Amino acid sequence: MLILIGLAALAQTTLPSRLPPEQLERLRALCTALEARPERNAEELQTLATCYFRGDGLPQDLPRARRLYAQAAELGYAKAGCALGNMMISGRGGPRDVAAGLALCRSAAEAGDADAQTDLGGYLLAGVVTPKDSAEARRWLTIAARQRHANAAFLLGQVYWNGDGTPKDRAEASRWWRVAHEGGRADAALLLGREAMSRVMRRATRPEEIDRIVLAEALRWFEIAAETDPSEGGRAQAREGADILRRLQSAL
Repeated sequence: MLILIGLAALAQTTLPSRLPPEQLERLRALCTALEARPERNAEELQTLATCYFRGDGLPQDLPRARRLYAQAAELGYAKAGCALGNMMISGRGGPRDVAAGLALCRSAAEAGDADAQTDLGGYLLAGVVTPKDSAEARRWLTIAARQRHANAAFLLGQVYWNGDGTPKDRAEASRWWRVAHEGGRADAALLLGREAMSRVMRRATRPEEIDRIVLAEALRWFEIAAETDPSEGGRAQAREGADILRRLQSAL
């Protein structure tokens, strides 16, 4: 059972779409084994649905994924409820039904699923498929982020940085971006570099007033981002920020 649970984690929708070859082989073996089983429990149905949704372990089949998510949700598996809800909201694998999809995500969020809490918070924050409600979005994102959900923490950091429905709080933004980075959001490093750099520039009017410790912190985050940010644009911005800070550091 421990091996199955460990392999099942590879099939979750929060992973990148292109897995390393060795992980992809393990995922294929898991998905194939689950497909061959005559009976499956709710967690296995959820995992198999994700195999078909992502198309990493088996050929992508969105209608099949949607049916399997529905079966898992009927068995009370909260995570499957919002996965199904997301497909209904987007109309993937079947008819689009935004209201029913949101209701499924809310139910799963209320049941304690951090993925569902994050998705619901994201919908409320964006205000595209449901009216924008920054306060309610922040509430759900906070609940998920306190469980150290990386995507929730990333979004929550943006909420505090932008002052979206709450006073701007750069320290709080930095706090949650750190949680996001620790949870695997490599793109949070660039934001942490920018936040620390803003402290360097904001607190000094003359070179001798620059806080060298904060400057070193900002440089460290930019250097991390320059190596690990998932986008070339992000890596380029990090290199530019690091160059600026190195020149400033050498002038002190």
